[in-house]
Order: sequence, then structure tokens, then C-alpha cells
Amino acid sequence: PWIQNGGDRVLRIMLFYLALSPCGRAWSVDAWLMRRSGRTPEPDAPILSIRLIQLQLCVMYTATGIEKLAGHTWHDGTAIYYTLMNPYNRHFAAATLWAKLQPWVLRPATFATVYWEVAFPIFCVGNWIREARPEASWPRDWRWLFLGFGVLMHGGVQILLYTVAFSPLVLATYFA
Repeated sequence: PWIQNGGDRVLRIMLFYLALSPCGRAWSVDAWLMRRSGRTPEPDAPILSIRLIQLQLCVMYTATGIEKLAGHTWHDGTAIYYTLMNPYNRHFAAATLWAKLQPWVLRPATFATVYWEVAFPIFCVGNWIREARPEASWPRDWRWLFLGFGVLMHGGVQILLYTVAFSPLVLATYFA
């Protein structure tokens, strides 16, 4: 189970998307250098490449959010606390600190994480509508709010838990 975890699956899926999509025309170092020097690179990559990555991220967050709604530790706000206490996940032991932070920091962070993950598909669909109809005033651009929360969440996960490459990989998908 440690080898076949979700992080490995997300890595394989994202590498598959990047390998088979022509996104190098827009995201490669060569294209960046050409734009920086004032030359025009090849046309941008088709939007399908970016949409596949966005859709995968949306499915991942939606599935984990719905799965968390079924667990009792997410309803009582102790899921992050127990995760930090698990000796297999943590980088360092700080039981007293986690116990003191549980009611004031970890419980609200637990609820915020679940609500954010469940609301992520609404954010994605709203963002796709906003990109398809730029002249419309709705929906507002919530990217900085949603992705900013994701950066904080995955930054905390990377610092506090042993997840190896999962958090940096997910943060890299935010460029899409």
C-alpha cells in the first residue's frame, strides 16, 4: 500500500498527460526563452492539455472531499490532529503542541479543508465559465483564494507530514 498510494497515481496520470499533450509548445524552457527575447514561439498548446490537468485536479479534490465527509474524524474536527499524531506520517513528534493547537487551529483547519475540497468542483466550473465568457461579470475570479488556500494546505502537509513528492506535484499542477 505504501508504493501504490494516491500520490504515485497522481504522478503517473500527470506524467501521462504531459507526455501525450503538446503542452511543451507553451510551457517548455525554449518557449519561455523565446518569449523573453521578444520572439514569438509556436502557437500555444491546445486548451485540452490544460483542461485535462485541471479536470484531474478537480476529480482528485472532489473525490477526497466526498470520501472525507463519510469519516467521523472530519465531522468532529480531529482528523488533522490524529494525522499529525500518527508515527508513520509525521516528521517530528510534538504531541503537546498538537494537543494545545487542536481546538484553536487544527479543528478549524480540518473543517476548512473538507469544505474547500467539496467546493473545488464549483470553483473549477466557475473558472471554466469565466474563461469561456470573459465579457460576463459572473463568476468572479476566485483563483487566488482557492489556489492560495491550496498552497497553504499543501505547504503545511509537506512541512509537517511525510508525503514525499505529493504536495510539490499538486502545487505544480496549479500552474494549469
